[in-house]
Amino acid sequence: MVKIKGNRRRTSFVTLPNVVCLLLYTGSIICYQISLEGGDTEQWIHKNMIRLTLWGLSSAILFSLAALTISQIQLIPDKPKLSNGLSFLISFFIYLFMVLQDQSYTPQRHGAINALLFSLTLIIILVINFSILLCYKNLPFSRFLFNLFSISVIIFIIIMARFMYIHSDFIHGFGGKDLEPNRESCNLPYPAFNFMGLVPYRGLSFWAGSTVCPQVKRIASFIDDSTLKVDCRGKEATVTRFPTLNHFSLSDRLNDNFQNSVLLKSISTTTRDERVLLPPNTEEVTVQCGQDKNTLIRSVRSSEVLKRVKSLRKQKSKSFKKNGINPSNVLNVVILNFDAVSRPHFYRRLPKAGERLEEINRKGVTSVFEMKRFHAVGITTIPNSRAMYLGLSSNDDEDSYRTSVPIWEDYYQNGYVTALIDNSCLDWSGKYQKERSSLVDHHVVGPFCQPEVHPLHNPYGNWNGPFSVRRRCLHGRYSHSYLFDYTLGFLRNYHDQPRFVLAQFNEGHEGTGDVIGTVDDDLAKFLTELETGRESVLNNSVVFIVSDHGLHMGLFFMLGMRSARIENGLPTWFMSFPNWFLRDNPRVHDIILNNEQALVTPYDLYETLRGLIDFPLFPNIKPRRPNSVRVIDEVVPPRNCDEAGIPSHACRCS
Repeated sequence: MVKIKGNRRRTSFVTLPNVVCLLLYTGSIICYQISLEGGDTEQWIHKNMIRLTLWGLSSAILFSLAALTISQIQLIPDKPKLSNGLSFLISFFIYLFMVLQDQSYTPQRHGAINALLFSLTLIIILVINFSILLCYKNLPFSRFLFNLFSISVIIFIIIMARFMYIHSDFIHGFGGKDLEPNRESCNLPYPAFNFMGLVPYRGLSFWAGSTVCPQVKRIASFIDDSTLKVDCRGKEATVTRFPTLNHFSLSDRLNDNFQNSVLLKSISTTTRDERVLLPPNTEEVTVQCGQDKNTLIRSVRSSEVLKRVKSLRKQKSKSFKKNGINPSNVLNVVILNFDAVSRPHFYRRLPKAGERLEEINRKGVTSVFEMKRFHAVGITTIPNSRAMYLGLSSNDDEDSYRTSVPIWEDYYQNGYVTALIDNSCLDWSGKYQKERSSLVDHHVVGPFCQPEVHPLHNPYGNWNGPFSVRRRCLHGRYSHSYLFDYTLGFLRNYHDQPRFVLAQFNEGHEGTGDVIGTVDDDLAKFLTELETGRESVLNNSVVFIVSDHGLHMGLFFMLGMRSARIENGLPTWFMSFPNWFLRDNPRVHDIILNNEQALVTPYDLYETLRGLIDFPLFPNIKPRRPNSVRVIDEVVPPRNCDEAGIPSHACRCS
């Protein structure tokens, strides 16, 4: 590295170690660029996932070797500290250049997922490499080999013990009834090594910071339906009201325009008053005093909504009377949809909620059922949510998406008070049905379009936004807590009317599988509130806890691990029914029990939701798809993936 000519020393960077280091970095960058290749369809992702993942892993391995090599080179002679600092800076800036060039989450551009996989793998390899190097430098060679062998054996024993401990995770089921892996027409292969359960909670996200939201000063609260209390200690406060989405145009609802439309149509006013009058039916506001900011969300009982609902229910009163149905016995429908949470992962990361369901079931007022073979019809959200809410598949044409009525609009048209709340900044119909808006009485999503939770320029990064690996907080509170509070308020405000509410949670949609764990305490508390409170919601409602698919952004899924692929296709589906309803309809109880082990899909969930509208007023409603089944009044026949409408690339049955 150093040549001597006379009495002068000249530094030459054209040395073998430097060239090797340059080649390793170059190879790492090339491999990473190849791993960023994108496609247009889910099938393309499925076909090329392992290939792209291997390129990403190769990139991480080459980068770690380059970092290890450059750390041993004296870039600045006789100044080891400066040399080490320069080595670190070179590696760091090359790393930033690689991972920041693409931070998207689409099939065409999936750089955020690549960056997460690359970073996790790189951290693991670097820790191992530098630990080995440190031991090698400071121990006699024989002692080094002995320690390396001993540590490897200990790690192997720990991993095998962990695999044995979690062996039953995959089949564990509700109420002591486990999944039966071997079933006619759909055998679910039992993974010998369940990598999805291998790493304990926070094992993949320990570096993502605290899971607790930072404390924020409470400066505002609702006093009554029309008054807001503001405590800014004489300072000027800014009060922002979010727009009513029912007044949005089609162009406003499109996914690319939606956040800007919400923010531009929000109305802000400044005041020094401690009491601020609000327009009627205001449900979502933010209040800011200097650096302090609060978001407030509540449910308001609307006289216009009541007028619409009562008019429709009056028109249906003759049908109720003719069929001998007591309108007060019509069940409400509550849906909690947790994106990207498989059935086994629900038990791993939401154990308190799972135990709370068990307790509710044991008390005898409500019966809880679990569809243990609930199978996704695609890898990602788009095909599964369209099947769940529209009853349509990816093979249907665009006109079908635009003209079909989503499930909440079915309830709306049949005289239910409806609410849709989502902690992602999107309008479901605007995104997944394209040029269409849907009818819903209360649509709450505006607060989750704020830049604090949905960044303006890069909303789908790994560090902030709806796909973040970090905690999801909005002004001192978990974003999911707003959804639980609103749902409870809505159910209580319209206690004398039939109700439909869909709350969609995005905490499961990230790469570590850990963020969903922050929901556990609040979900358990919410279930308790449904059971008790001023009105036992569980005693007059069907409550669904569902997911569209399992995790598909995690390390093990991208590595093509069998257990991860299986779990991706096995989302969550719990549902609870009041026992008085099951006693009045014993056939429903028996059929659901029969179907708990059957192969069911989001198409069947959609038909089940349709069948619950004024049940049993419409017993002969025709399914949208030929093989779709209402699991509450039809025994699901033995069937394979093709017969159930599951594409071959998404099928997990053997």
